[in-house]
Amino acid sequence: MVTIGSRYPAAHPNNLLQIFGAAGDVDAADLAPLSALGRCAPIDAAQLELAIPLRWPGARRERFVALVSEVFGARNAAPASVGEARFVGPTLRVGGGRVSRRRGLQLVTDELLLMTSIDAGDGGTIGGRVVVSERADRLALFTGSSRTRIANGPFRRFAYEAAPGAPVRFAYEGPLVAFPNHEPFLDLERGLAEGTVVEARLDLSFERDAPDRADEDCFGTVHGELVVDGRRHVIATRGVAIVAEAPVRARFPQCRVTLPIGSFGASMLASDPLEPWQWEDGCLRGMLVGTVEHGNGPVAVRALATVRISESTGSLMLEPTSGWGGTERLSGSLERMIPVRRPGPLGSVIATTFALVRVDGASVGWLEASVVNEDPDRPS
Repeated sequence: MVTIGSRYPAAHPNNLLQIFGAAGDVDAADLAPLSALGRCAPIDAAQLELAIPLRWPGARRERFVALVSEVFGARNAAPASVGEARFVGPTLRVGGGRVSRRRGLQLVTDELLLMTSIDAGDGGTIGGRVVVSERADRLALFTGSSRTRIANGPFRRFAYEAAPGAPVRFAYEGPLVAFPNHEPFLDLERGLAEGTVVEARLDLSFERDAPDRADEDCFGTVHGELVVDGRRHVIATRGVAIVAEAPVRARFPQCRVTLPIGSFGASMLASDPLEPWQWEDGCLRGMLVGTVEHGNGPVAVRALATVRISESTGSLMLEPTSGWGGTERLSGSLERMIPVRRPGPLGSVIATTFALVRVDGASVGWLEASVVNEDPDRPS
């Protein structure tokens, strides 16, 4: 992993730091021309920018330091003159591109919350993420960008495998950045200062309730295990697989509620694109549309939603208008709030909150709500 995300320094595929992004891409001989340039006077000094995960002590930083010492500390080459110095180093392959496919998995079981997804374009894998919340004071994540396909780049240990008629497999093995709270993204530098690098292993299989709906979001059963910093979680629960093709530009405000477990059926709801939502003073209000899975299959539903969000908690009120039969009102609480802020258009800020949602004390799932703050100085 070279960066924690594609919007950070040195993330561009043509940045020299990228050659350290995947084991086996480069060796000491490939960088010999750099050593020659440094000895023949044109370069008086060089700055090496460390990737974010290398801020913290541990085996990964030790391996990196050893590699840098081997590459830049070699003294066996004869000094070269200015006229002889000619850079013929490794070709940096431009990768990335526009996301055209996304595959993800979300689940909640006991105190464990997990989201994972992987993005791909026409040239292969572009990015991926794993987000784990084991309890209210513990959040861990991996997020990164790739310039090569899964088999050869930083994502060689991040797998999504799907075959007709077989369970879908999500697997990851590598580092997570662990934080002692759920708010590291409100002040990224402070959040990173409180982080540590831990090792993790994830191996899950997802079996759809409806095998014939492989090309759309679908509920199903999840089995497998997750190990974070030596803590092992055996997983056997309900979850939802996310399938997105050619993501379109989002319309804000927006909201999504996914409840894999519920007395009234598994529910998957999202903002009605035809009816604008309202956001004011921490209250988000608008129409949700989607489906509830009953014994005879999915039933179309509509519900007026009111979402109240504060720093550490929140609430959800659903007033069904069709599809839920005699149910008049559903109330829920929001927990494990994970606020994320990212740049929006024309200097605005897009404020997104992920949260665990419990409806009527029984149905458990995810809520995702996003708004645009036109005034960056105004609290979201």
